[in-house]
Amino acid sequence: MYSVLARNHKTNQFQLLPFWQSIYLFLKGDHSEVAHTTTSHSRKTHRHHFNILYCNLWVDHNQKQVYLEPLRSQEQTVKHDTHFYNLAKVNSDTTYYPEIPLGSSANCPLQHLDKELQSGIRNIVEHTVDEKTKEILVAVSILLESPDRKSVLLTRRAKFMRTFPCVWVSIGGSYELSDGNLINTAIRETKEEIGVELNQKDLNLFAMWESVFPPRLSQGTPIRHHLILYTKATLTEEQMKSIKVQPEEIDAYTFLSEENVRRTLDSHTLFEDDEEFDGFEIEQKFKSQDEIQSEIEIRTRRTKFKLSQLQSVTQNSDELPLERISTANLFALNEWLKAKEKLHKL
Repeated sequence: MYSVLARNHKTNQFQLLPFWQSIYLFLKGDHSEVAHTTTSHSRKTHRHHFNILYCNLWVDHNQKQVYLEPLRSQEQTVKHDTHFYNLAKVNSDTTYYPEIPLGSSANCPLQHLDKELQSGIRNIVEHTVDEKTKEILVAVSILLESPDRKSVLLTRRAKFMRTFPCVWVSIGGSYELSDGNLINTAIRETKEEIGVELNQKDLNLFAMWESVFPPRLSQGTPIRHHLILYTKATLTEEQMKSIKVQPEEIDAYTFLSEENVRRTLDSHTLFEDDEEFDGFEIEQKFKSQDEIQSEIEIRTRRTKFKLSQLQSVTQNSDELPLERISTANLFALNEWLKAKEKLHKL
């Protein structure tokens, strides 16, 4: 597994971050020059607050370590004239990415722990046999553009999934030892989830997200802590035609247009019931009435979904609605749009 290290603003040394440490709060520290902003993403029915902090990032694929360094305000300048941050090799094993936005939910439970709760989580972590609950895990998520770069792939997690069922997300997953490195993780996850093969040169990293599950303290003690590296790739026409989703994890997918992405992120937009978008739904049916012996037939059918299904509508601010775009993906989509706007200004 990859370890997450961050530069301590007091000692100026990189420090291994434990499971119970909020990455955002550690990097922010109490230094007034650390570049950070808080972005409110609100709707009439629900509110999302993104904490954003810009970092320099190093990924050491040989030592399996990720290094994060917060930018000082005087260092934060726009130096890049490309659509996304291309891979910049420091050496054969380490890749450097400058000025990458790190997003974190303002409701992240690790940002709201008192000393007693933090002590309790530390005790649980130190005595668990589950290696995945002993440290911060590194995962990748791949935002796939259509060939014309005017829409992006979103998949809906199957309703029987243990975490975030029925939530719309980009594809991705955690690093596994057999991957060798995080780039191969992105390639493997894309192949497994939608049957498309990517090349290393297709992938560009553009954002990071700190993910904690459960996402609210009201839903229980945190048992998973991830740093998600968001990468982007543009599909070819041939790859678009070869998409075949994994029914064990996905029950629907769509290429959401840039216009609908913007409207979904717009704090003043509340979709009407008759507003729809095109997509595909995955159906699983038994070929015979004998469910024990029968094979399962998988069908993909074109259908229409209501745009309101993408919005976070809930009556209780402490609860998250079942079907929606995940908060992490709202952040990533927002960064995708910002990068496109920069490109258009060149």
